Amino acid sequence: MHLVLPFKIKQIILKPEVLFFLGAAISIAVYIYILFGDAELLASGDNYTYLQLGKKIFNLYIWDISIPLGGITSSAPNLLGFSLCSTLFNFLPTAVLQRTLFFCLYFIGLVGFYKLTRLFSRGFYMFALLPSTVLFLFNAFGSLNPFSFFPMMYQAYLPFSLYYFIKLSRSNSFNFSCILKLLAMAVIFTPINSNPALSITIFVPQALYLVLSIKKMNKAIILNILAYYTIFTLINLWWLMPMLYYYVENASRVFNSGWFTALSVGSLYQNFRFIGQWGWYGKHFLYDYYPFHNWYDAPVVFVIGYVLVIITIAFSFRKKASFRKPQTFFIALFLVSLFLAGGSRPPFGYVYSLLFDHLPGFKIFREPFTKFGELYVLSFSILFYISLVNIREKIRGKWKSITFILVLFAVLINAKPVLLGEHVWSKWNGSVRTSRVNIPTYWKDFEKYTNNNFKDARILATPKFYYGGAWNWIYGFTSADDVAVNFVDNGSSILRNPISSGSYAGEVIDNVFRVADLPKNYLALLSVDYILQENDLDWRYSGELALPPSRNDLAINRLGVEKIKEFGEFTTKYLSKIPNGETNTSLRQELNTELAGRSALILYEVPENDKLPRFYIPKNLVYSWSTIRELPYVLQASNYAKEVGVFIKDKNVVDKLPLEDSADRIIFGTRKFSRFSLQDLKWKDGWSWPVVVNTDPTSSLYKFVRVKENIDKILPRSPLDKADLLLWLAAKRVAEITKYTIPPKLEDQLVKDYTNLISQSIEVLKNVPENKWIDDDSERDYWGMVGKVLKYVERSNSTLSLSGYSFDSNSDPRVLYKDFLVWVYEVASSVCGEYCYIFKVPEDGKYSVYIGDDALSKQIPIGAKLANLEYTETGNQKNEMAGWHYDGDITFKKGTNYAVNLTPPKARNLIDSGEWLIPNSATLGGSNADFVMQNIIPGYYVLGSDNISLLEEAQSSLVMWNDTIHYRPLKDFEASKEYRVSFEYLADSGGMGVVIVESNSPIQNPISDSQLLSTKVLVKAEFGQSCSDKFGDSDCWRAYKNVFRSSNNAKSALLYIYAYPNVREVSNVKVRNISIEEVLEPLLMVKKDGNKLMNASLTLPNIEFSEINPTKYKVNVSKGNVPYDLIFSESYDRGWRLYLEGTKLIPNSSHSVVNGYANLWHIKPEDTGNKESYTMIVEFYPQRIYAICIILSLSVFLMAIMYCIVAHTISLFTAVKINSRL
Repeated sequence: MHLVLPFKIKQIILKPEVLFFLGAAISIAVYIYILFGDAELLASGDNYTYLQLGKKIFNLYIWDISIPLGGITSSAPNLLGFSLCSTLFNFLPTAVLQRTLFFCLYFIGLVGFYKLTRLFSRGFYMFALLPSTVLFLFNAFGSLNPFSFFPMMYQAYLPFSLYYFIKLSRSNSFNFSCILKLLAMAVIFTPINSNPALSITIFVPQALYLVLSIKKMNKAIILNILAYYTIFTLINLWWLMPMLYYYVENASRVFNSGWFTALSVGSLYQNFRFIGQWGWYGKHFLYDYYPFHNWYDAPVVFVIGYVLVIITIAFSFRKKASFRKPQTFFIALFLVSLFLAGGSRPPFGYVYSLLFDHLPGFKIFREPFTKFGELYVLSFSILFYISLVNIREKIRGKWKSITFILVLFAVLINAKPVLLGEHVWSKWNGSVRTSRVNIPTYWKDFEKYTNNNFKDARILATPKFYYGGAWNWIYGFTSADDVAVNFVDNGSSILRNPISSGSYAGEVIDNVFRVADLPKNYLALLSVDYILQENDLDWRYSGELALPPSRNDLAINRLGVEKIKEFGEFTTKYLSKIPNGETNTSLRQELNTELAGRSALILYEVPENDKLPRFYIPKNLVYSWSTIRELPYVLQASNYAKEVGVFIKDKNVVDKLPLEDSADRIIFGTRKFSRFSLQDLKWKDGWSWPVVVNTDPTSSLYKFVRVKENIDKILPRSPLDKADLLLWLAAKRVAEITKYTIPPKLEDQLVKDYTNLISQSIEVLKNVPENKWIDDDSERDYWGMVGKVLKYVERSNSTLSLSGYSFDSNSDPRVLYKDFLVWVYEVASSVCGEYCYIFKVPEDGKYSVYIGDDALSKQIPIGAKLANLEYTETGNQKNEMAGWHYDGDITFKKGTNYAVNLTPPKARNLIDSGEWLIPNSATLGGSNADFVMQNIIPGYYVLGSDNISLLEEAQSSLVMWNDTIHYRPLKDFEASKEYRVSFEYLADSGGMGVVIVESNSPIQNPISDSQLLSTKVLVKAEFGQSCSDKFGDSDCWRAYKNVFRSSNNAKSALLYIYAYPNVREVSNVKVRNISIEEVLEPLLMVKKDGNKLMNASLTLPNIEFSEINPTKYKVNVSKGNVPYDLIFSESYDRGWRLYLEGTKLIPNSSHSVVNGYANLWHIKPEDTGNKESYTMIVEFYPQRIYAICIILSLSVFLMAIMYCIVAHTISLFTAVKINSRL
């Protein structure tokens, strides 16, 4: 007996299947080791959440406090992902936990693929299984997301779900055992549903299989399918409910936030070998997005890739009839997945475009290759397995081994970048840092400190963080969200705004960084308790509101907060270990200059007097017809207590609201810009020219192109979108004529079609009623479209030689252009000047007019009048508010549209009078600026200091003389400011250019050579001859104007003006009226004070509150038998309900948005039964529904398990009973 047991174990171990899985497990473990290298974790970008692994974050609340100011969770399914994993395996180090997770996902995917192959053969064929498994797990598509959690789960789940679904669909009796396995897999892989696009694609192969099997459907199969989908829906209700609630309530704002799309990237021939990502051949900063892409284009690897494709297609169509059905299905899935991964590419891409533009919810498939690519990988790998089985049956002897080795070698060569971990980013590349991460000790210290000392705290993270920002860690780190979110717990949250959360909270938070002189009570409005200064956040590659540490210090000091703790220090030794591959010397040195000797993290506390609790009763109410961006200026408008409630109202419905008499009324004028200026019209960077066309009008496929275009034209669109579409189609005709050789008759047809499309686009714009674009924010969009039409038609007409065509006077595109131009001038005439504002007031009465602008307020003399209004009072009668100029009092009438023009003082010119400076040739030669003469004029060089006669200059085509470039420093140039440069120029011959560069170091006096090195080029423009027909200087002067913004780390700037000659001609350039001024953006505010006497004698109630859980609060009220308002500083959602004593619902009509994001209830004595003391319960009502869904889902799943156990037990007993009788 003792000998038999080891022998049996040995027999089991030596089975080919067991050896295969043991070898696979060891190989995957080695692969995981290669992936991580010597790093603690793999994390970056959207995968920053791996830093949360191992932390107890499991909770069952639909309201997510980690979202800034709170919000509906959009990732409820992930409760069974990181949350459950971290809770169950909290005893494991994070590094071990992540490696174990990766190992399990890879191994499960391998097992699932193995089970799918069993549909085709009962035997175990290492010859076919090993190469196809390697191809499935390691390929070019997998290199796109080497460690993304959801794609890895998807790769593991897809083959398993498909295997059991096919088995279920082939069962001729009720197969609850198979249903339960499908349900169990769905529960295990629930986190995938946090990515709706991936979770939906799971059902694509299932739907395809049902379509192909429809003729063989019977009652048993239909019952199996219906039972599966019904129970599947019920057990997933617990996450479906919050997901649907989130999208119904908030997703419209998320989806309209300008999401990136990549619908038509790649090509079919590349998709065949798993390549098609939008950035595959792209570059960012110093490196390619995917540096290893060259491997796949190497001749040998390129050929190998297509050999695998040819083998798969050629040998996978031969199989025994008994296996024809699944084989046919995988061939169909192969073709369908190719179509879906191709997105909107021709020839059938118009179907995808139709779905994307018009099918609700389909926009989640905005990157088709990444969403549907795994379907192609799976179908291809299965067909590859079939082809190898077929090849195996045709060869004998040693050729079988040789073929196996060659095929496996080919697959391994194809997978080399993935197998060796080259697809894991490990370079310093500006805002992109290595994905192999070691968390600095100071962040762990911060986590320990906050967890021990903070509970339910709101921590404002600064500087402003943008999506994809980088941290200066020794190993570097890049994240889609602020890294601080990974290091807080105990109900505390980080206030930031890198990702749209579906609420307006992000805009409210951004005001902290946007407004220089932020009122102290603004932090109270957000219930901020602490401020975290992240000095390790790399400001150099972030957005304009991300300040360097030195400027961030000043911003924080203005808030009056107190430093309480510092973590880490940037010593010289530590800084020397931080990667810093910046090629610009100034920017590279700036890192050390700013960080040397600083603490890595600094924690500040808001003084108690400047804090507000989550619940409070406002002492002042304000109605403000403004935007959220203007909220801080509302608080500046009066000496409001920190307990203030501001109702931000729509400017277009000023006169339609009942108003509280005691509340102030503040109206901000809407700035109206000059509608159109042909002089300022120029080609924009985002406009495409020439339009890309890929189909020759003489080819047979061109008919499909025109069919798609005709479908696009009849689909419903907004007028601007329709005009844009027609303009784009017209530009396509021009591109087709210029790109392809076309017969004269067809060319005539294309030109006429071009003319008709231009005419239609112009008519669409002309027929837009004026009230559709003059009274709202779309005015700029409308006139932007007008300008786009003019520039495209202008460029198209010049590209086409129209003189050879005969047109009717009404259809000549040149005539259409001129007529449209005349119409534009007639319609675009406006009563508004440069600083024009329109507004309406909510009621008749006396209003005070204020003009606000930090730069402007310093220049306005006391008592000056800026607006073209007839005031009843002016001068210095009013107390001045910081940053605001009181202009006067005036009586306005309700219902009247007011247009006010301001005449502010002219901004100071940053160009002083004096001599222009000339850089020496050595400086020019050593400059890294990209506008030096050697770069702008190939073949020319800077001559030395030798004098050259005018004759020599005129005769030489290779010489530029010394005095060709002048520069001047800009006086008092400041960071994060908008400036306007303007001048007039005259170029007789040759040409001229203008460049403005900024530096991150102050101007030295005298200016040294190193000072001339630019940090960043802000403006660059070149101009040729200003006039070809010389009728005198006055006719040839041209104007130039441009607006630019200085960087957040700028300390100085230089203006360069240079000239260059034409060949054998002397350059003669004159420039006059040079001006660089700060762009003034004053705000116009009119204010009417409320009747404060009404509430002067009113005693406000006292309140105390306690948190029961994140979705439920208890508020005790005393002296509450008066009307009052209760503000709850959590993001507004109509799901928040207020109950008296936990049972009586306070009417929802009293619930409104306040302070741009928060909840307010107006409570009347009759609502509380005229009680003086009582308890209120604030509850997020959807949590009740969520709890019911959890109970229902869990109950259904347990019942399914019990049913299966009982059915299996009965079956077992029946079998035993039958056997006993026999």
